[in-house]
This record gives sequence, C-alpha cells and structure tokens, in this order.
Amino acid sequence: MPQVTNQLRPYFQGTIIINNGLTAETAAQAIDSGIADLASFGKHYINNPDLADRVKNSWKLNKNLDFGKFYSGG
Repeated sequence: MPQVTNQLRPYFQGTIIINNGLTAETAAQAIDSGIADLASFGKHYINNPDLADRVKNSWKLNKNLDFGKFYSGG
C-alpha cells in the first residue's frame, strides 16, 4: 500500500484514504508520514463494533472473521 500511495501523492492533492490489513499503529504511521490522510477499518468494525474504544484502551480485537456472516441478502 505505501508504494501505491507514495506514487500517487505527487500527482493527487486530494484526500487519500487507506484500508485493508491495517492496525491502529500502521494507520497512524501512514497518516503521520503523509502517505495517507485517513484510514478505514471496515472488517475490524464489523467484527468489533466498539473498535474505537478497543484501540483507545489497548483491548484485544476479535479477529475471528466469519465472512459468511458479514452480509445478508441475495
């Protein structure tokens, strides 16, 4: 991911949002270094609706992702 955003940054001055495979630490590093402006945590939020509190308090994340239960419908 840093390779893509590093290449993109000189040509795109808009907001860059990164995701996928991030931890709170790697997201903060990317934002602090200017590689990204924001980070998203879709899967982590689905599995941990209290994600902000977990990160803030250094609580363990529920990492048992069951993709069959993520979405419903046809």
